[in-house]
Amino acid sequence: MVKTTTAVILASVSVWGLTACGGGGGGSSSSSSVDDTPTERPSSADITVDPNGYAEKQVAISSQTETDSILELYEDAENAYLLAEQVDNAVTSRSPSDVSGNVLTYDCDNDGEVVITVNSDDVSDDERWKFNNCELDTPTFGRIVLNGDYSYVNEVMSNGNAGFQVFDLTGTVIASGDDIVAKGLDEWDIGENTEKYRTDALEFIIGNDYFAIANALTTLEDDGSGVSISLESKLIGSALGGYINISTQKSVFVASGESCPQSGIIRLDGDSSTFAEIRYLDDTGTGDVAMVVIDSSGEAVPYNTCESLIF
Repeated sequence: MVKTTTAVILASVSVWGLTACGGGGGGSSSSSSVDDTPTERPSSADITVDPNGYAEKQVAISSQTETDSILELYEDAENAYLLAEQVDNAVTSRSPSDVSGNVLTYDCDNDGEVVITVNSDDVSDDERWKFNNCELDTPTFGRIVLNGDYSYVNEVMSNGNAGFQVFDLTGTVIASGDDIVAKGLDEWDIGENTEKYRTDALEFIIGNDYFAIANALTTLEDDGSGVSISLESKLIGSALGGYINISTQKSVFVASGESCPQSGIIRLDGDSSTFAEIRYLDDTGTGDVAMVVIDSSGEAVPYNTCESLIF
């Protein structure tokens, strides 16, 4: 799965792509006509699940408490991709129960199933996953039941690759009865020196926790000495009680071989013109690895690691 602005944006390896055919031997095989209909990219995606209108409520940023909540919410975005990765492992670690042309059926732990239609060749991938009351065991979420669809398309070209993935999944955590929703669209365009990741909208619910990102674009430029990164997005969540906007005041530069940025400024914009900045190393003015500065209070919080600060 391609990680975008909602996760570790420097990774660009598919989790669900290219694995559906790797279920090994076994299972029955029946002949049928091949479903070679290509997966169509949606024209766009919008915030539609939002249970309490969070996407319409911009929140103020006036203290470290708000910035901590924002950064924790940003990290929580990983859950949508973590769910996908663990579901992928749970499905493709077993053999398909039926192979009919390019359609593979996997039995779940109950009487449900996953049906995967694969229109792939040696260089490009096109997969559609359909979950029908499918119970699976996952390390993080426990036993879950999923319904709905996931699509993945990645086209390899002479100078890179481009594609998209679509989530339209609902489910339940069996132990707690918590609802699960993953819905949205990710896109990517990866060239020799430039990578672009776009998320029109991606929403994730587990129980009472709601996370979403919208209007997100991350661009990475590699000049040989390192990577310059710019990003913009709308971060929405129940933990905030609304949304804030994220933008790049100064391009973030990560030198080759380094895990934390050498320089750059990320801006978090809240309601009533309140904002905070995340400044990295050279732009802290203090030599700290990073610093969060809250404009309204003048509070400056130094960090000796960048792990919880978007990068």
